Parts: sequence; C-alpha cells; structure tokens
Amino acid sequence: DWNENGGASNDLGDPVYAVASGTIVAADNYGSGWGNIILVRHVMPDGSNVWSQYAHLQNILVSSGSVARGQQIGTVGRGFNNEYSPHLHFEIRKTDRPANAWVTGMTRDQIRALYHHPTVFINANRNLSSCSNGTASLTNRDGGPPIHPPGSVIKLPLPSTTVYLIDS
Repeated sequence: DWNENGGASNDLGDPVYAVASGTIVAADNYGSGWGNIILVRHVMPDGSNVWSQYAHLQNILVSSGSVARGQQIGTVGRGFNNEYSPHLHFEIRKTDRPANAWVTGMTRDQIRALYHHPTVFINANRNLSSCSNGTASLTNRDGGPPIHPPGSVIKLPLPSTTVYLIDS
C-alpha cells in the first residue's frame, strides 16, 4: 500500500497515474474489501505481459481502451464505504488474475510466484540514459517521457495548473 507522508487523510483525492502504457482490463467497484479497482495489462518488450492493479480508489477516470504511461486514471480513496484510511493499493502481477483476487491462504512462495515487488520491478524495467545537460535521466522502455533520478522534482505544466512530481 502506498501512503503519502504526514498521515491522516493527506492523500485522499490525490491523482493516481498509470505506471506504464497498457490496456484496461477492468475498471469497476468490487464492493467490500476493495472498492474501486482499475486493472491494466502491459506488454513487455519480450512480448510477455504484466498487470498493474490500482485499488481503493475514490474515483475511476477511465473505463476501457488504452492508457498512456503517466495518464491520470483515478484518485486515491478509502475503499468501499470508506473502509480504510486513504491509500493506494498497488500491485504488479505476473499472471492474469481477476481484478479483485486476493492472497488469503497462500504461502509466501505462492505469492512471490504471482506478484512482482513493485519497486524492484519498476526499477529493473527502466533504461538509464544521459540528458542533454549531461545529468542522468531514466527513460521508460515503452518510449514514454523521461523518468528523472530519485528525488528529482519535475514541473509538469498542464492546461489549467502546474503539478510537481517527485520521482522516487
């Protein structure tokens, strides 16, 4: 689960972005235990697939079709009927499972066979290249926009506002 520093409800309603380009497999409310879920299938450079799951969302902003890396797809929520403190439940799956599948009764080895550790997986699937100014930046293998080194503050101008992201 991903939470903003500071506790309380600091991240309630914050934007949730697609981790990579892909195809929406599911976007619906799954009731108690989950609430709103978005499941996206991503095709890797070798042709294999992984799935990213975003759960406990307050709002779902996409319903079908393709998403682009960095596209806002939802907002951080509290689960069905506000069951939890605000947070994003985020998974990277190795196998195609139902959007609301859970790991109850599984051993640690069974879980490791079905899921990637999100941070390890994302870091392993970035490419390091040099920026024109000589500093390092990371470029997503799907050709997406640059990903800057951890701790970088990135200014993104949007039509009506400016958003600052800290890439971690």
